[in-house]
Amino acid sequence: MVNKAKILTVTSMSGGVGKTTFSMMLANIYSCLDRNVLLIDLDLYSGNLAFALGSNNKYSIYNLCDDIKNSKLEDMGR
Repeated sequence: MVNKAKILTVTSMSGGVGKTTFSMMLANIYSCLDRNVLLIDLDLYSGNLAFALGSNNKYSIYNLCDDIKNSKLEDMGR
């Protein structure tokens, strides 16, 4: 039997309501239940998930959207 992935979306029209914190806590709960977790921060203007996790990424979702818009896809994996 194939296990299907579950997608959970945390969203709000307002900033500063705890979306990043809630997402990280929810991911922690699922990882403690031996679940694989993938967090994706799609906030174009103030995505703080990478910062909150201590990751220093060269590219963001903004770069991907900008490259698609301008037809100049870069290698996002570098």
